[in-house]
Amino acid sequence: MSATTEYKVFHPVKGILRVYGFNEKYVFTNDLNSPEHLENIFPIEESILIEKTPFPDTEGNPIYEGDQLIDLDVELEEGVKLEETKQQVYWCDKKGAWMLDHSFKQDKGSGEFLYKELRDFRFKIAGNIYQSNNN
Repeated sequence: MSATTEYKVFHPVKGILRVYGFNEKYVFTNDLNSPEHLENIFPIEESILIEKTPFPDTEGNPIYEGDQLIDLDVELEEGVKLEETKQQVYWCDKKGAWMLDHSFKQDKGSGEFLYKELRDFRFKIAGNIYQSNNN
């Protein structure tokens, strides 16, 4: 039994959408047999594919690459808001694993294995870097 990789796509105009399929030129966000299928085909060079990790957040929601997680158990200093503690999920080729970015700049400079973080702490999805950077 092999697992199927699932994707979403970020399109700068349409936002984040579920992916029905893609090839070397296009991303399809709907069944090609649907009446509005032409409205849901985007050139792949204008889109960012976002891969699903095998992990859910504490509420059971699937976690995707670029998702921003917040630690529900973190003790905040006075004046710090929970939203300011977002950490992005990313794939690290060097380690061959999904990571959670601990760096201040969120530039993938310092991270911990995502599976360990999810095992030891309660995280909730609070957004996605692609949506946050384009609002």
